[in-house]
Amino acid sequence: MLQSNRRERAAKIRRARFLVVLVAAAVWWLPTGAAAAGTHHPVVPRGWKTYRFDGLHISAPGNWFVQDQSDSCPVTRPGILELGFAGPSRFCPWYGITNIVSIIPTSEPHPTAQPTMRLNGLSVSVMPSGSGTVKWLVGGLQINGYGPQAPSVMHTIRA
Repeated sequence: MLQSNRRERAAKIRRARFLVVLVAAAVWWLPTGAAAAGTHHPVVPRGWKTYRFDGLHISAPGNWFVQDQSDSCPVTRPGILELGFAGPSRFCPWYGITNIVSIIPTSEPHPTAQPTMRLNGLSVSVMPSGSGTVKWLVGGLQINGYGPQAPSVMHTIRA
C-alpha cells in the first residue's frame, strides 16, 4: 500500500510538472499587447531603414535608393522606394534596378476595391495588376511593387 501511494504521488507530480510546462509554453507563444489587439508590427530585418509617409511606416533595405520627388538619380542600387509618386524614369534612366516599391496618394477609391486582407493591423485591398507587379490600396494610398524583394518591403507597411 505504501508503494502504491508513492506511485500515485509521483504520477501527480509528473502531471503537475507537465501542466506547468504546458501553461508556460502557452503564455510564451500567445501574442501580447498591440499584437493581441490586431496591430502586429512586422520584424524589420537588420540593416533595413524605416520611413514615414502620409501616416504610414514602411521599411526597406538600407542600400535601397529612397526617392521623395527630388531630381536625384539612383545609380546602381538594388531597389528604389518612391514616396509620394511613381516613376524615377521621369527623371533619369534605369540603371539595373530590379526592385521598386512606390507609395502614391489616390484621389478616389478604386470601384472594385474591397479589403481582401489584414496586414499589420491595416485593411489592404489587393488590386489587379500587370505581370510581375503587385498593387495594393491601403486607405488613401496606392502601393505598387515590382521585383523579387518588393513583397518583403510591402509587407512591412504599418500605421
